[in-house]
Amino acid sequence: MKKRLQQRDCQGFAPYSLLIRNNCYNGTKTDAKVIKDKKRLVTSYSQIESYLTCPLKWYYQYVDGIKVDIPPSPILEYGNAVHAVLEAYFKSWGRLNGEAMSEIYNREVKLRGIEWDDLEQGLKDTRDAVAMISRIHQLPDKYEKEGMVNLTKIEALFLSATPVGIEESFMLPFRFDTPVEIQGEKYEGMYISGKIDLRSIYKHKILGDLTYYVDHKTSKSLFSEEKLKTNLQFPIYCMWSLHKYKILPKRCYYYFTRTGEYQDLEITQERVDESIKRIKYISSRMYDFKSDINQTPATNSNPNFPLCYWCDYGKYNSGYCKFSSNYQKKKI
Repeated sequence: MKKRLQQRDCQGFAPYSLLIRNNCYNGTKTDAKVIKDKKRLVTSYSQIESYLTCPLKWYYQYVDGIKVDIPPSPILEYGNAVHAVLEAYFKSWGRLNGEAMSEIYNREVKLRGIEWDDLEQGLKDTRDAVAMISRIHQLPDKYEKEGMVNLTKIEALFLSATPVGIEESFMLPFRFDTPVEIQGEKYEGMYISGKIDLRSIYKHKILGDLTYYVDHKTSKSLFSEEKLKTNLQFPIYCMWSLHKYKILPKRCYYYFTRTGEYQDLEITQERVDESIKRIKYISSRMYDFKSDINQTPATNSNPNFPLCYWCDYGKYNSGYCKFSSNYQKKKI
């Protein structure tokens, strides 16, 4: 049975592209997409990723504003619960013990009403959360027994660097090469909004203050080399760092909470410059509402597209998308 679909209320937290397209902007300062009393185009890393994954999904969600009335994904809610634990831990400057972190996790699971697809998955997620809490809680003891040499880079960072930004929101101004026109109004650029999980500073005796960014991942596998090279998340964070703090971070870390593994990157100025060019190209296509590319589904290039299974508009959820593939979860 298809779930109920509805258009988002114009007063809600709709992307600005939607407000413009539906001509329902009310001009109030309380609107989340009004910046410095002016209408602004606002996007985000997740919105850009959505567009790159499937332009049609992006179009449904961010332009037409189609809201699907389905239960929250247990995968996303589990990730939110784990993020809440890590946020509390770093805000306490590492003073929270394992029992306190476990209480926070259990509270978050209860508050979010997480209902796993099956009992086995629920038990595995809980075991992974307990393992993460145990690893972090035991870091001081591990350091005392084995010393800093035997810690991984991410463990050493958690112990020795000072958290200075936790779940830190940002709004990055981004200028286009060529203005875009929407409903007769021209826009010279947009804002990229986001939130950084952790920004830490390590005080080096010789090099001075060194900045590190960490993004917590609850996914089950590490990123491929190709994704590490092309992913825009850390380059966008580095653009913000240059804009706000006038520095590039020393390293950027993806911390995989299920296993304690990590992947680290050095984002160079060259990588930032390349990412700026790429975002300019992507945004020029996103805001070209006359172009058919905004309504081209990913399934055109891959008729058995795995992500269709989880997509809100796919066959196994709302069924709204007529291009959705028949991909079965058991095949993944």
